[in-house]
Amino acid sequence: MDAAFFSWVYCLRLTDPPLTEIILLNPYTEKDAPRDKQSILDIRGKTADGELINVEMQLFNKYDTEKRTMFYWSKLYSGQLQEGQSYRMLKKCVTINILNYSFLPNDQYHNVFHLREARSGIPLIDDMELHFLELSKLGDHAVPVESGGLVNWLLFLKGVEIQLGGTDDERTCAEKSNGHIGVS
Repeated sequence: MDAAFFSWVYCLRLTDPPLTEIILLNPYTEKDAPRDKQSILDIRGKTADGELINVEMQLFNKYDTEKRTMFYWSKLYSGQLQEGQSYRMLKKCVTINILNYSFLPNDQYHNVFHLREARSGIPLIDDMELHFLELSKLGDHAVPVESGGLVNWLLFLKGVEIQLGGTDDERTCAEKSNGHIGVS
């Protein structure tokens, strides 16, 4: 998994600039007390803008996926501040769940959730973003995208062999926006 994968997930957010850097962090979250549940994130990263990213990969349905997602997201979000720091210092936290099973009751392989008011849909805050990528909903017959894309990454993770023309540079979101992505 590299920066290009993160970039393709982020490319779906049309209002945000493309990623320029991802810093991989310690996957262990801090416990507030000795008896607290320890969280170990599969991949924990930070963008150049300070947004935190958690990627979780689940081969089997361990159930309570939504509760686990919220628990890990909350640990990532609350772990940003030290005593005395302003809440304004909190940065957006994005959780990307890659699931090898069907989870949500729809046919979409990529679902994104935000915190919004129920009737009007107005956002409360943009600090929460939850992605669910369900490999089981992406059929082996899915067509790879010549210019790259999230579907290509998901087919790769699913173990489907794909043949594409062009160069790697032509298949990156960053090239589309004349950017560069690095991983630290």
